[in-house]
Amino acid sequence: MSYRDNELFLSGQSKEKKKENDQIQSIFWLREKINTIYSDPNTSETLFLSALKILSEVDQNNNLQSELFDLLGNFSLVEIALEHRNLLVRQAQDLGLLSNDQDYQNAMNSLEILELENEVESGGNIKIKRSKRNKSKNNQNKRHQKQTVLKFGMNQKEKRRNMTKENEQWLQFMKSKKRMDFEELDEMKVGKKTALPKNSHIIETEKFKEVIIDAPDPRLYQEELNKTEFIYINTLDQWSQPTFKGYTKLNLIQSRMYPTAYKTNENILVCAPTGAGKTNIALLTVLHEIKRHILGEDGYSATIDMNEFKIVYVAPMKALAAEVVDNFSKRLRYLKIKVRELTGDMQLTEKELNETQIIVTTPEKFDIVTRKATGSSLDSKVRLVIFDEVHLLNDDRGPVIETLVARLIRKVEMSQQMIRLVALSATLPNYKDVAQFLKVNPERGLFHFDRKFRPIPLKMVFIGVRDVKDILEQRNYDDFYNVRHLCRLRTAAERNKYYQNMVCFSKVVERIKSGHQVLVFVHSRKGTLNTAKFFLNQAQQTRTLEHFNNEIKNSDFKRSVKNIMNCKHYDLKNLALNGFGIHNAGLLRKDRNVMEKSFKLGLIKVLVTTATLAWGVNLPAHTVIIKGTGIYNPKKGDFVDVGALDIQQIFGRAGRPQFDKDGEAILITEENKLLKMVNMVTNQIPIESQFLDQLNDHLNAEIVLGTVSDLQEASSWLKSTYLYLRLIKNPMGYGSNYDQVFKDKSLNQFRREKILVAAKLLEENRMIRYDSTTESFYPTDLGRISSYYYLKWETIQKINKKMKKNMDLSQIFDLITYAEEFQNLKSRQEELAELAKIESSCCNYDVIAPLDSSSGKTNVLLQAWISNYRLSSFSLIVDSNYISKNAPRVLRGFFEISFKRGWGSVSTLLLTVAKMVEQRTWETQHPLLQFNNYIRLRPLIVNKLIEKNLDLNRIIDLSLNDLGFLIRNKVQARFIKDLSRKFPYFEIYPEVRPITSEILNIDLYLEAQFDWDFKVHGKRLAFWIWIEDFENERIYHSEYYTLSYDSWNDKWGKNSYKKKKRNQKKHKFNNDNNNNNNSNIDFVNDFIQTSNSNNNGEDDDDDYDENNDWEELYIKISFMIPIIEPRPNEYYIKFVSDTYLNCENIISVPLKDLVLPNQRTKHTDLLDLNPLHVSVLNNKNIEQIFKFPYFNPVQTQFFYVLYRTQFNVLLGAPTGSGKTVAAELAILQLLNQKHKNKTVVYIAPLKSLVTERVKDWKYKFEKLLGYKVAELTGDVMPDRKTLEGAQIIVTNPEKFDSITRGWKKRNYVKKINLIIIDEIHLLGNERGATLEILVSRMRYISSRTGAKLRFIGLSTALANAGDLAEWLNVPPQGLFNFKPSVRPVRLETHIRGFTGKFYCPRMASMNKHIYKAIINTKPNHPILVFVSSRRQTRLTAQDLISYTTMDLNPRKFLNCKESELNNALKRVKDKNLKLSLTFGIGLHSAGLSYSDKAIVEDLFRNLKILCLVSTSTLAWGVNLPAHTVIIKGTEYFDPKTKKYKNFEITELLQMCGRAGRPQFDHDGAKVIIMCKKSQKEFYKKFLFSPFPVESNLLSQLPNHLMAEINSGTISTKQDALEYLTWTYLFRRMILNPNYYGLKNFTKKQINGFFSQLLNQIFDKLIINNCIEYVKEEKDYNETDSQKKLRTTIFGQIATFYYLDYKTLNIFNEELEEDDLELSDLFEILCDATEFDEVPVRHSEDQTNEELSKRVRWRVFGNYGSPHNKANIILQAHFHQIKFAVPDYYSDLNSVIGQAIRTIQAMADVAFHYGHLSNTLKILKIPQMIVQGRWYDDSSLSILPGFESNHNLIKYLESQKIVALPQLMEINRDKLTKILTRSKCFEQRYLNKLFNTLKLFPKIQVKVFEKKLKIKQVKLKISLKYQNKYYDAYAPKFKKQKTLAWAVIIGDSSSDKIYFIKRVFFKNSIQISLEFDLDQIPKEENFQLDFYLISDKYIGLDQQYKINF
Repeated sequence: MSYRDNELFLSGQSKEKKKENDQIQSIFWLREKINTIYSDPNTSETLFLSALKILSEVDQNNNLQSELFDLLGNFSLVEIALEHRNLLVRQAQDLGLLSNDQDYQNAMNSLEILELENEVESGGNIKIKRSKRNKSKNNQNKRHQKQTVLKFGMNQKEKRRNMTKENEQWLQFMKSKKRMDFEELDEMKVGKKTALPKNSHIIETEKFKEVIIDAPDPRLYQEELNKTEFIYINTLDQWSQPTFKGYTKLNLIQSRMYPTAYKTNENILVCAPTGAGKTNIALLTVLHEIKRHILGEDGYSATIDMNEFKIVYVAPMKALAAEVVDNFSKRLRYLKIKVRELTGDMQLTEKELNETQIIVTTPEKFDIVTRKATGSSLDSKVRLVIFDEVHLLNDDRGPVIETLVARLIRKVEMSQQMIRLVALSATLPNYKDVAQFLKVNPERGLFHFDRKFRPIPLKMVFIGVRDVKDILEQRNYDDFYNVRHLCRLRTAAERNKYYQNMVCFSKVVERIKSGHQVLVFVHSRKGTLNTAKFFLNQAQQTRTLEHFNNEIKNSDFKRSVKNIMNCKHYDLKNLALNGFGIHNAGLLRKDRNVMEKSFKLGLIKVLVTTATLAWGVNLPAHTVIIKGTGIYNPKKGDFVDVGALDIQQIFGRAGRPQFDKDGEAILITEENKLLKMVNMVTNQIPIESQFLDQLNDHLNAEIVLGTVSDLQEASSWLKSTYLYLRLIKNPMGYGSNYDQVFKDKSLNQFRREKILVAAKLLEENRMIRYDSTTESFYPTDLGRISSYYYLKWETIQKINKKMKKNMDLSQIFDLITYAEEFQNLKSRQEELAELAKIESSCCNYDVIAPLDSSSGKTNVLLQAWISNYRLSSFSLIVDSNYISKNAPRVLRGFFEISFKRGWGSVSTLLLTVAKMVEQRTWETQHPLLQFNNYIRLRPLIVNKLIEKNLDLNRIIDLSLNDLGFLIRNKVQARFIKDLSRKFPYFEIYPEVRPITSEILNIDLYLEAQFDWDFKVHGKRLAFWIWIEDFENERIYHSEYYTLSYDSWNDKWGKNSYKKKKRNQKKHKFNNDNNNNNNSNIDFVNDFIQTSNSNNNGEDDDDDYDENNDWEELYIKISFMIPIIEPRPNEYYIKFVSDTYLNCENIISVPLKDLVLPNQRTKHTDLLDLNPLHVSVLNNKNIEQIFKFPYFNPVQTQFFYVLYRTQFNVLLGAPTGSGKTVAAELAILQLLNQKHKNKTVVYIAPLKSLVTERVKDWKYKFEKLLGYKVAELTGDVMPDRKTLEGAQIIVTNPEKFDSITRGWKKRNYVKKINLIIIDEIHLLGNERGATLEILVSRMRYISSRTGAKLRFIGLSTALANAGDLAEWLNVPPQGLFNFKPSVRPVRLETHIRGFTGKFYCPRMASMNKHIYKAIINTKPNHPILVFVSSRRQTRLTAQDLISYTTMDLNPRKFLNCKESELNNALKRVKDKNLKLSLTFGIGLHSAGLSYSDKAIVEDLFRNLKILCLVSTSTLAWGVNLPAHTVIIKGTEYFDPKTKKYKNFEITELLQMCGRAGRPQFDHDGAKVIIMCKKSQKEFYKKFLFSPFPVESNLLSQLPNHLMAEINSGTISTKQDALEYLTWTYLFRRMILNPNYYGLKNFTKKQINGFFSQLLNQIFDKLIINNCIEYVKEEKDYNETDSQKKLRTTIFGQIATFYYLDYKTLNIFNEELEEDDLELSDLFEILCDATEFDEVPVRHSEDQTNEELSKRVRWRVFGNYGSPHNKANIILQAHFHQIKFAVPDYYSDLNSVIGQAIRTIQAMADVAFHYGHLSNTLKILKIPQMIVQGRWYDDSSLSILPGFESNHNLIKYLESQKIVALPQLMEINRDKLTKILTRSKCFEQRYLNKLFNTLKLFPKIQVKVFEKKLKIKQVKLKISLKYQNKYYDAYAPKFKKQKTLAWAVIIGDSSSDKIYFIKRVFFKNSIQISLEFDLDQIPKEENFQLDFYLISDKYIGLDQQYKINF
C-alpha cells in the first residue's frame, strides 16, 4: 500500500483542492512553483535542481518528505512532488538535468525551448522578456542569444491568488516572523495533512478518532535475520565474555554493529527502536575502550590500567542513570571496573572521581562539570562519551547536548587526544544531520534501523478524544457515558478527563478479555490511585470484574496475596486483590516491590503507574496505554505535552520477548493533539535545534571556560553545533533565508550577527567585556558566577537592578523570587486559598509580592519548604519540589555575587538563607535540628530543649545527669550530649603582625571543638573566611577553606598530638596592641647586664607565653591585608560554616592602638658616571675573566668600594644588574693581597646556583688564574685536605652551617677572610634561620679569634637595607640599595587577575592567555614561562602545543634546522621533554636529568627554541634571560601545610629579573604576572615596594642553640643571651616588636622575652634528652644564668648528622627496645622529622594507597602523610616499581638524600643502647637504598643482564652459585660457559658484566693484636683492598658513591655491641680498637664477633669470630 493510498485528511480539506494534483503533466510545474515562492532566479534555479536530485537519489518516502521539506519549506508542494515523483525524475533524466555539467548546459537550453512550447500551447497573455541565461550558452546555440523568448503565463498577482491556501499561510507566516517557533512550525507541518506509514488506517467515530498503525510484517524481520551473520558470545575475546553472561549471541542489530563498535575507534550514531538492545551496543564500545588499556589477560579476567581512562555515559534522566549504573556495575564487576552516578542527587568527591572508570551522568550535570574546567581526571582522561537518547536535541534540553558535543570536539582539536563519541537514539527522520553533527563517518559509523527491526512487532494506536461538550450538545452519546456523572462535573477539563478514563477503561477491558496484561501510564502519583479506583468502580458497575481476577491458585499466588496483605498502603490491598495495582515513587520501596512481583506473576492484570517505571524498572507487558498527554512542567508553570522521549520509552515496554509474539501501544489524547502525537512518534518531523533560545547562556559559559575568547572563535564554535547544520538546510526556521545561504554558503555573516547580538546583551548585563577594536571577549565575575551556578542571563539582568547593599531577610526572600528560573511558576486561581493559608501559618518573613504573581507564589512555597509544611495541591507539590531543587543553586550564586561586590552584611544573609533552604531549618530554631537528615530527633525532646533554653553551649557545659533532669529523659540526654559534640565549632585565635605601615599579616590558629562523624560531616567540611570593615561595609580579604577528616584526625583525633598533650598548658594568644613605639637602641648595650638582674621576666609571663607545639595543636591559616587610611578602629574576622546555621565565629582585630613599624626605605641614587673600562683593574690576567669591555652604571658605582677597600658591603640591586661582578671584584681584591691564608666562602641559597657558580669560577679563577675552587654541598663532599687547599669554597647555608658548627676543631674555618652571601634577603624565609645563625656565628668567631672578616651581602632592592647593613657592620660607604627600576634593560610589567576558587582550573584558564601573550611578542624573541611545579611545566607545554597546532603553525617556536633539532632529540631522555622540544617548547625543572637540562639550556640560550617553561628554581639557578617573562600563578603547593601559599615578593622579583637581555633588548623587556584576581591590587601596589626583611630564627632556634652548646660556644644561659645579641632577630625585635608578639618593647619586656624564650628552649631540649645540666643534683633555678649546659649523646648525634632534635627523641624512645623487626626499624626511620617536608600533592594520597598495596610492608593510616609517602616510595624503590607520576622520582631522590644520614644516626643510637641485632639490621637499609633491592634479594640481581632475570639466577643457584663473592672468584672463560649453558643470559651484556665485576671490592681482614685484660679489650685490625679501589657500582643511586665500611665488634650470643666505626680508605687502613666489656668473661675461650659491613653493597659483608 502506497503513501497515496494512506493519506490522512484530518483537517477536513475539500476535494476541490486536490485538483491541482491531476493537472501536473510535466517538470515545468515544479519549476514554476519554486519560482513563485523565491523571486531570485539563482536561488530558485538551485532549489529546483536540488529538489530533482533528492527525488532521484533518496529511496524511502519518509526520508524524502523530511529532506524535501528542509529544502523547500512548503508542505503541500512536497506532498504533490512526492505523488508524482516518478514522472518528475523520468523527465529530468530525459532532459539531462541529472547529468554532468556539460550535459546540464545542453539540457537547460532544451528546457527553455520546451518551456516556450508549452506556454505557447497553453495560450494566454504574452510577455516579452530578455533571457539572461542566453549569455552563458555555448557557440552551438548562438542563435538563441539574439532572439527574444516569449513566455506565456500569469503575472505574479495571479499566481499568488492561485496558490493553495496553506502556501499563502506559510508565506505570510514567514514574512511576519524573523525566526520560526518550532512548536508552531510543527503545527503548520502537520496541521493540514500528513502521510502515514504503510499498514495504517483510521477509524473515526462520533466519540473519538483512532489512528491505527499495524505492526510491521514479521517476515521483514525474518528476512533481516536471514541476512545477518550473528556474533556468538564464545567468539568474543575471552576476557570480555562474562560481560554477556546469560547470552549465547548478540541480537541482529548488535551483531551488525559489532565490527564497528568493538573493533574500531569510529564515532557512532545508532538509530533503532526502543528495546532493540542499544545498551549492549554501548557496552561493546565500553569494552573496546577497556581493551585499549589492558596490561595483561588471564582467561576470563584481565589486568587493566585503571588510571588511564574515563568513560562518561550521558543519560537523559536520573532514573535511567541509576538503572545504567546498576546494570553496568553488575556486568563489569568481574573486571573491577567502578561505575558511579554523578547527578544532582549523587555527588562525587575528587577521590571517588579518580577511582571511577565509568561515570553515568545527565547532560546538565556533565555540562556543569566540564564548563568549570576543574583540572580533574574528568577533564584529561575521558576517552569515550556515550550519549543516550540523543534525539533530545529536539527538546528544550537539546542545547545542552549541542554545547557538550561542540565542547568535546573542540577539546579533541586542542588536545589532539581521541575522544570517541557514541550516540544512541530512537529512529530519526534526519539522522544524517545528527551523524554529521557528531562527526560520524556515514559509511562506517552511521546505523539506522526502522520499526521492522524491533524483535517484538509493535502495533500502535493513537486515539483522539473529542470534546465532550460538543458531544453533549449534539446529544451524540449512548450508554457508554454516565451522563449524570458528566453533568455533575463542573469544568470541561474534568469532563474530558472523565471521558478519557472511560475510553481507556474500554481498551483495558478488551485487552484483558484477550488474556493480556496491561500497563497504564498516567502523569502524576495521585493519578495512579484515582485511575485504578475508577477502573475498579467501572469494572464493578459493568460487571466485568471477573475478567480481572486471577484463576491460578498456586503457592506463588498465596505468597503474593500474603505480601499484599502486609502492604502499608491501605488502598493497595483492595485494588490488588481485585487485579489492579498502582506504582509510583511515592510508595514505600517494599510496597513497590510487591506490586512489581505481583504483576510479573500475573496476580495483577492492570498496573497503573507513572512514567518512572518505564525508565527505572524493566517490567514489560503485552499492552501499554498512555492515558492523557498533558504533563505539568514546573519550569514553564503549566501543562505541556509529554515528550517523544517518554512516549518512545513507554512504548518500548510493550511486548514481552519471552511470551508475546507482538505488542500493542495505545496513546489517548485530545482530538486537536492527535496529529501532532502521530508525527512525533512516527518521526515525520525533522529534529531541529533549539540552540538559539539559549545562545546567550552557552556563549557566556564558553567565554568563561576560555574556549571562546573572540568573535572569530565564537563563530567557529557556533559552526560546530547542530544549529549550524540545520541552519544551512532550513534557514527560514532560524530567521535566515535561502538567498542568504546561497550568497554566504557557510553563513559567516549570520553567525557573526547572532554572536554579536548575544555578546552585546551579555556586556550590557556586565557578564562579559567586549572589546570592539580587537573583537575580543573577556569574562567577568558575574559571567563566571552565572556559568558556574547555571544562572540564566535574565536572572543576572534582574539582580543587577534589584540587589542592594543593605537588605533585610524579607528583601532577600523577595530577591530570589525574581530569578528567571522561577518566573514560569504561574499562580492559579484554585491555588490562592492554600497559598494564603501557608503565608499566614508558616512564613516567618513578609511576602512582598502579591500571591497571584509568580514571585509571591515562589516566596510562599520557599518558606513553606523551610518550615517543612505539607502541601495538599498536586501542582503546588510539584512546584515546591522544583523550587527546592533550584533555590539553593540560585542563592549560592547570589551569595557569590554579593561577596564579589564586597557587601559583607548581604553576603551573610544570602548564605544564611541558602543554608536554611538546604537544611530545611530556620536560623531561629535549635541548631541540632540540622542533624535531622542523618539522625531523627524526637519533637518532644526538641521542644524541651527550646523550652529550657538549652543552646549548644549549655548542653556541652551541663553534666549528663543535669541534662537528663532538665529534659526528663536520661537516655535521650546521652544522645543529645553526643550529638552536640558533633556540631562543628572552633576556637579561633588571631595573631596580628605588622609587616609594613600599610600591610598586616594575620595568622589564624584553629582548634576544633567537636567530634568528627562521617555520617554527619562526610569527608570534608567547608568554611568561609573573610575580613570585614563594618564601618565602611567592605570586605578586604576572603577565602574558601576546607577541612578534611585527615587534617582533623592528625590534629585532634584519637591518636593525635593534642590528645597526648591534653594536660599541658595551652598557648595564650596575645591580641593586645602595643602602646609604645618609641624605639631607642641606646639601652641595648647594657642589655646583658640588665637581663642578669631581671627577675627572669616573671612579671611579664602574659606578654609572651610560647607553647612550643603550636603547629601540633592548631591549624594555621595566614593571609595579608592592607591597612586603609583613615585607619578604622577594628577589623572583624568572620569564620562561617558553608553548611551549618549558627556555626560561625566573629573575631575583632583592634587597629586603633596598633604600633606599626617605621618605613625606613632609603634608596641609593644611580649617579651619572662614565662607565669604567676593565683596564682599571691594572692586571691583564684578571681582565680576561670579564667578557665585556665596560662595567655597567651600577657596577661602575660600586667598583671602588669593592675592589679598592676592605669595607663590608651590602649591595641591593635588581636581578640582572650585574651583582655577580661585585662578588668577583671582592674575591679579586682579597686574592691580590700577599698574605698566605686567603679563603673565600661564597654562600648561595640553592644547589643549582652553587653548581652554576662552580662551573663559571672553575674556568675563571682555577683555569685562568690558578686558584683552587671547591664545591661543598649535600651531593658533593670533598675531603678535609681539599677544603684546606681551596682558596674559594662555594657552598649552601646548610652545609656551611654543619661545617662551622665544629669551628674550634677546623682551622680552615678560622682562616676564612671573606664571606659572600648571595640573595641575603632570603633571611626572611624558612631557610633564612640557617643563614642568619651562620652569619652570627662567623661574626662571633671573628670577635673571639681577632681575625679580620669581610662580609659582602648581595640582594634585591631592600625596604630596610639600613637594618641589615648595621647587623653586618656595613659602613655608609658600603651600603648600596638601588631602586627596583635601576636595571640595564627597561622593564614593562603587566599584572593580570584570574578568578577561580580552585588552583588547578585557575592555572588551566591562564594557558590560553599565555599563548596569546607569546604570539604578540616580537618574532625570534625568547619567552620564559615560570610555573610553580614540575607538573605545571608539562601541562602548560601541552596546552601551548595544542594552541600551536590549532593555529596550523606547529613550528612557531622553533628557530633551527630540523637536523639540529633531531640531533638534540636523540640525546634527550625524558619523553615529555622530547615531545615539547619537537614544537620548540622546552621544559626545565629539578625532575629532569642533568644532561636533559643542559640540552634545554643550550637550545634556549642559542635561540634554537623560543619558549621555555620552567619552575621558579631556574630564576635562582641558571642565568637564562629572555625578552618576555610570564609568571603563571603566584602560588605554590606547600607540602607541610598541604595548602597553596603565595611566593615571597623576593621570589617574584627574582623571576622578573630574568626579563631583559642587555645585549639585545634595547627597546625594553616585558613581564606578565598572572595571579588571583583578589591579589591583583596587592601586587600592583607592593611588587616593587618590597617588604622589610624580618628574622625567621625563632622557629629554628632550638636546633641552632643545641649545636652551639655542643661546640662549646654556649655553656650557660648567659652565653646564650650574649650569643643572641649577635643575631638579626635581636635587632628586628627592637624595631618591629609587634611582629614577634611583644606587647611593648621596654627593657623589662625584652629581657623577659629572651629569658623566658631560652628557658622554654632549654626545657624542651632537656625533655627531648638532647641537653642536660652538668650538675644534675642542683635544682634548676631560672635566675641562675651561670649553670653549665652540655649536650647528651643524642644532642651530639643530632648536631653531627644535622638532624632535628625531635628526630633523636623519636629514636631514643623507639630504639631502646632490642631485637626489633626490620620493618619496625624502617617505620621508625620514616617517622623522622626530616621527612615532614616530603610533598604530598593533590590526589597523591590515592596513589600512595594504591602503591601501598603493592609493597612488602603494607602501610596503613593516613596516606596523605609525608612520612607514609616516604615509607611507600622507598619500598617501591626496593621493588623497582615504575611510578606513574613523574614527580615521584624526584621525591624519591629527595627522600634518599635525607635517609642516608638519618640511618647513620639510627645506627649510632642503637649502638648507644648496645643492641647488636638492631644495629646490623639498620645497616641493611642503606644497602637496600643504594642498590634499589631488598636485603633478601639475590646479590647477583644488581649485575648487568641479571636484573629481573629470575630464570638466570635460579639456574646459577642450581650450579651452587648463590652470591656475588662466588661469582667474582670464577674466571672469565668458565663463567662464559656457565652463562651460555643457562640459555637465559643475553650475550650483549657479557663485556659489561665482566667490566662490572672488576669494580666490586675484595678486602682482606687481619687481626694484628688482641688483648683481654679483665674487662678491657684491645684490638688492632688491618683492612686492605686486594684489587683496585673503585666507587660503588650503583646504577639506581644518583648521589656520591664513595665506598665506606662499618667496622663492628659485638657478641651475637648476648646481642651486645661494643664498638662501631665508619671507615673510608682506598688502599689499606689499620684500626686500633679499645673498649670495655659489660662483664668479665666467664669462659676461658671467649669469642667476639667481627663484622665488616658495606654501606653500598648487598652480599659483600664479612663476619669473623675473634677468639680470646
